Amino acid sequence: APLEAPVITCGTTTTSSVEFTWAAVTGATAYEVTVVGGSTSTITIGELPFIVDGLTTGESVTIEVIAVGINVCGDSPMGSQTCTANDCTDNPPTINGAANYCLDDTNIIFTATPTGGEFIGTVVNPDGSVTPSAAGTLTVTYEYIDADNCPQSTTATTDIIAPLEAPAITCGTITTSSVEFTWSPIAGVTDYEVTITGGPSPGTVTVTDADLPYEITGLTTGESVTIDVVAIGVNICGDGPSASETCTANDCTDNPPTIDGIDAEYCSDATGVVF
Repeated sequence: APLEAPVITCGTTTTSSVEFTWAAVTGATAYEVTVVGGSTSTITIGELPFIVDGLTTGESVTIEVIAVGINVCGDSPMGSQTCTANDCTDNPPTINGAANYCLDDTNIIFTATPTGGEFIGTVVNPDGSVTPSAAGTLTVTYEYIDADNCPQSTTATTDIIAPLEAPAITCGTITTSSVEFTWSPIAGVTDYEVTITGGPSPGTVTVTDADLPYEITGLTTGESVTIDVVAIGVNICGDGPSASETCTANDCTDNPPTIDGIDAEYCSDATGVVF
């Protein structure tokens, strides 16, 4: 009987290779395999599966196979099959990092799973270290090549928070017995820790924006009072730097009264002289 044409099926496929296989054809001694558009080779059944590698993702390959026989009927008809390399599947990595960082943080480092890739960003180094230049939203991208030789990437964002500012303290209304300290509200502040040096009640108090201007009373004329103010915040940057200011109660000013009704001279026996 004539040799039958090989019935070829696709075996294991990856993103860069495909396998072809077929059952042994009775009476065949070998198989002539031609990769369409490529080379022709002769193999035995023991060399199956027949593998074509070096493919790109999604690339198709067709082979044509003839069973080679030694009987009078000659070789078999040709069998053919097309197999296709796998496409890449979306398998994004994971970026590991905090939701926010302080602008003055000098040790911001992102990591990723799996490792072996590279970080990308305007202020992001390939190793994941970051030196932020301004507060705001920071976008971080991580790219790597997976085991199937497929490019994978993912993007994450984090907030860069500006540190609290030091209060810009000025002296407000001043009298001979009181002074006022004032400063503009600072964004992100819950309250202020005020340390008082001098005056009738030195010590530390907590004030809010609603308490401004902050007045200290009970001073003597010309008495000075110094306050140190720290802005207290709840963000990741913590409290702000300290600022200080000294204000001085007014001195008494020379403001003599006027005596009315005084003539230049009066007789020593004058009566009814009233000032």
